[in-house]
Amino acid sequence: MEFDLRKAINAISDVVQNRPAPIREFDQIYMKVADMVIQAEYVARVFNNKDVVFVGDGDGIALSAAHLKVQNVINYGPKSITVLDFDERIVNSVRRFGEKLQSKIEISAHLYNVAEALPPEHFAAYDGFHINPPWGASNDGESVIAFFERGSQATKEKSLCDSLISESR
Repeated sequence: MEFDLRKAINAISDVVQNRPAPIREFDQIYMKVADMVIQAEYVARVFNNKDVVFVGDGDGIALSAAHLKVQNVINYGPKSITVLDFDERIVNSVRRFGEKLQSKIEISAHLYNVAEALPPEHFAAYDGFHINPPWGASNDGESVIAFFERGSQATKEKSLCDSLISESR
């Protein structure tokens, strides 16, 4: 993994400036820029040329992975990104920023709450999923389970997660 760190930090800073302020009562606690660079590069590498769904993405990792690729900081990343989030501000910010990236990567965002059933159009539609849920301080971890279940439901039967598990055996 080699890339220009200054270019990476500047690219991620663009995403951070687009992100709405976190709402603490919803356990929204955002990552710092340096951590986002590391996470976005990892996500881009793992999901290279894949269709990926982000179940919740207040941090902006979906846009960060895409923006690193579009800005030629890295030469890999997801083929398409779908963000499902309950916060309309996040959905709107992803749509707004995503428009700038559409020529290189397909990005969509939809209003969705994991407490509800996964909409049929998202069921088994993706190669992999990414979650960074609120860790459930107020609900004994139930939110982690809900995010994981929704992400699992959104992946195809033979998903990237399946292939990574089988490779490690």
